[in-house]
Parts: sequence; C-alpha cells; structure tokens
Amino acid sequence: MRADGYQQHYVAMLAVTLMIGCGEVHRVRVIDRIERSGRFTTVDKPLPTLDSIDHVRGSVVEMFGGASIRIDSANPARDRGVNRDQLVSHPESVQTSWVKDGEVAVPTDIASLLLLSAYAHFERAAVYFSELDSIVTENSAPCFYDPHIPISDDLTVSTVDNAAYVPIADLFLIMRTEKLGDIPLALNPGVLAHEYAHRVFYYELWGAELADVEMDPLAANLLGAVDEGVADYFAARIVNDPQFTSHSLDETAAAARDLSTPRQLEVAWLDGTKPTKSGVYDPYPLGTVLAANLWHLVDAIADLDTAVLAAQRSVRIDLSTHGFTYQVGDFEIALLQHLDESTRIYACAELEYTYAAAWNRFSGVCL
Repeated sequence: MRADGYQQHYVAMLAVTLMIGCGEVHRVRVIDRIERSGRFTTVDKPLPTLDSIDHVRGSVVEMFGGASIRIDSANPARDRGVNRDQLVSHPESVQTSWVKDGEVAVPTDIASLLLLSAYAHFERAAVYFSELDSIVTENSAPCFYDPHIPISDDLTVSTVDNAAYVPIADLFLIMRTEKLGDIPLALNPGVLAHEYAHRVFYYELWGAELADVEMDPLAANLLGAVDEGVADYFAARIVNDPQFTSHSLDETAAAARDLSTPRQLEVAWLDGTKPTKSGVYDPYPLGTVLAANLWHLVDAIADLDTAVLAAQRSVRIDLSTHGFTYQVGDFEIALLQHLDESTRIYACAELEYTYAAAWNRFSGVCL
C-alpha cells in the first residue's frame, strides 16, 4: 500500500465502520505489514499492555503531543531521564478519536491511527525483548509526537520524516510526515522496532549510564555504528524483514541498509574517521556490515539473539575496565565468545571474508 493510498483506503473503510454497532473493546485497528504478502493494511490487534486507548498510554510507552524539547550544553540530559521535566516543556496527553466496531476500537482520523499503530509496533518490540530477558522492558518511556526541537550540537535530529530515540533522556520522538515513501516511519513496524532496540542498547551496553562517560570521539563513532547495526538486526528479526527500511526510505537509502545483501568491512573504516556524510561521521555503512552478517548467521545459530544481548553486556564490562576504548571487532569478538565451540567455528568461517580488514584481531577467538 502506497502512503498516498493508505489514507484513501482507511477513509473508505472507516465510512463503513461508523455504521456498525458497539461492544466491549478487545482489539485495536492499526496499520501493520502482513508477513506472508508483504502488504501493509489494517489489522485488528490485541494490545495487552495498552491501558488507555484515548490517551495511548501503557506499560511500554506513553504518547504526548505539543511538547518543546531542548537538550544542549546549557540544559544537558541526565541518565535514565531523571531530569526529563527540565528538558521537556508543555507536554500534553494525546487525545485519540475512535469508535467501536464490535470488539474492535477503530481510529476515526489519521493522527489517531498513527499513534495507536506506533504503540502496537513499540509493544511488539518490547514483547520480543522481554522474551529475551532484557532489563529494559521493566519500565516505560514517553514518546513525543511532532515536538518542537531547537537544533543544537547535542541533539541533531531531523524534525520531519523521522523517528528517534534519545538515550540519556530516555525518550522516543516521532516527527510529522511531509515526504512520504511507501509507508510513513511511524507506521513502519521495523523502524519503531529499530528505535526500541536503541533503548535496549542504552540499557544493556551502557547500563543506562552514559551522561558522564568520557570517551575518545573516534571510539564513540565506532560504538555508534555498532548501535545502529544491532538496532537494524533486531528490527529485521522482530518483523522478519531484512528490507524493512525499503517501505519508508528512498531506494538508494534503503538499498544501503538492505540486510539481505552481503557486506564487507573496509580498511578505511577501522579508525572511526570514515565514512562521512555531509562532513560528519556516518555510522550506517559499518553498522550495516554487522547487521547483514548477523542476519546471514541467524538461520544457523538458534540462540543468536541471546548472544547479541550477552555481547552488549560483555562490552559494557570491557569498556568500564579498559578506560572506554573500543576497536572495530570488539563487539563481534564478544559475540563469538558467547557461542558454543561448534557454532563459534561455523560463525568464524562465515565472518572471515567479510571482516578480512580486521581479521588479525579475531585470532584469539577464531583459531
């Protein structure tokens, strides 16, 4: 379903729904991708963690609108969002519009459909990580829809056509949609699973303690690439779609993050200075090397997801022990150490070519 078509389809469907009687609500109508066909359409889903349909509030996220968010050197965020009240001004609870179609709550406008669909996608990711025993699922986070964000050196996110997670403030952002792809970002379950995976990374690898970390900028670049790669991998796993970005990004951008395409590490990327985009470090090419390699291992390694989480925790210990230094391959080596011997031998054989530029670093774990 094209983005300009999903609105027409939804309005036509809604005209019929408004004539249907009422009942107790057990499911919510949202936009989701049908895995078998790959199409996006309306789906009636139970949302067991959603406490309020009216305000899109539950144990996973709580939606807010009308907020202004300012994070900069004069107004820094503290870990786990402990000073969030100082960063966010004028937040308002969202108010959805919906009717009952039997046991189904049906949003009656596009904004309500977007907000409830976004909650459904966040919930799917949270349930996935809960089954992996991730600690992040123990508490919810706020999500701010179409906030006002003054651009600063500390918070440089696009204010349109974007979704984001801000780690130390521990909050999600969903920006308004202007340039539509196949499906808006907030309606793309893979995109929101990617953002939720960033939250897991913040809690699991950083231990939700990042504000006071002093790290070499180049090491921070490399870890940023790991963060993006792990987020893309888990997003693809959660929605079972290695091309999930293709539904919302342009063809070139989506192809660059297609996890079904084999990727190889380049020597120029080892020191954290390259690649760049518009003069700043671009974490996605290196991150996609990690994500694509993980995706190609997943069918052969049953407990790969668990190992990826365990590797995050191991890197956290290594960072605090060794003065917050990081080199390309540290995460992958930690991952391999969490596999049994036969599986590790297989993974090493698969990774040797794609990580040839840094393979000397793997000698201790890949004999």
